[in-house]
Amino acid sequence: MIPRATFEGFNLNLQKGYDYLKLIFTMEKYYEGNGHTLIPLTIQVHHAVCDSFHVGHFVNELQELIRFL
Repeated sequence: MIPRATFEGFNLNLQKGYDYLKLIFTMEKYYEGNGHTLIPLTIQVHHAVCDSFHVGHFVNELQELIRFL
């Protein structure tokens, strides 16, 4: 979490990161825009673990869950 920061991109470079297979989620400060509350999220994954299909499916499911809060 980076709750006091606003950013347009985030990249966490890990030493010997080629074998780091855990997903990395980074969220920034939420803000109001166009009548919606927006919470920017960066997801960093290793391509050996998942691809854009899986990340896209996760993001769509997350948006649906959050929409009903």
